[in-house]
Amino acid sequence: MLDETSVVSPRAAYSSSKREAEKLLLGMVSDTFCPVVFRKGTVYGFSPRMRYDLVVNTFVKSVLTTGKIMLHYGGEMWRPLVDVHDVARAYIAGLEAPEERVKGEIFNVSFHNMRISELGLRVRAALREVGYDADIVPDYGYQGVRSYRVSAAKIERVLDFRPKVTIEESVKDLVKQIQKYGYTDYDNPKYYNIRWMRLLEEAHKVISITGSVFEVKG
Repeated sequence: MLDETSVVSPRAAYSSSKREAEKLLLGMVSDTFCPVVFRKGTVYGFSPRMRYDLVVNTFVKSVLTTGKIMLHYGGEMWRPLVDVHDVARAYIAGLEAPEERVKGEIFNVSFHNMRISELGLRVRAALREVGYDADIVPDYGYQGVRSYRVSAAKIERVLDFRPKVTIEESVKDLVKQIQKYGYTDYDNPKYYNIRWMRLLEEAHKVISITGSVFEVKG
């Protein structure tokens, strides 16, 4: 179980950039600057800038489009999980806390540590309550898996913060909001961080040659 004092060894570019940002910010602590670091678990839930590349949301999207939940590596790996509403509440708690409690501190933000296999079962059960059934399909072909658990005891102790939104509540709300706002163009790159960044990078290359249409004089 990892806590805020555990050795951090990021492997991917994304996690490495996060760690470098942490070090830079914490190195800037001063009488006039109060950085606070939140290390969030894998976030789930609906948001206006929707994400379908996060595991709970991915499972919901997969059921709505294919009727299946795919478990990479059989779902044996662990993940810390937290709803987006609870993440917002954590930020508010950090902003409202006395400076001496949070300045230069790191907090894990997580509700559950859960095996992906159990997560798949809970997502399926919640979806059944709103009229969607799913087959759970284990897939051992994909080997790029990560498995870790974190302790969120520090944020509970220091800020008296406890997440509230369960996976089941979030899943049922996801279906409701997706249908309400029409977020059903599931393959749109804007819902997937890596694909979105690649699209923006490609657009930048084109614009650097052609110029922007917004700069054309009438």
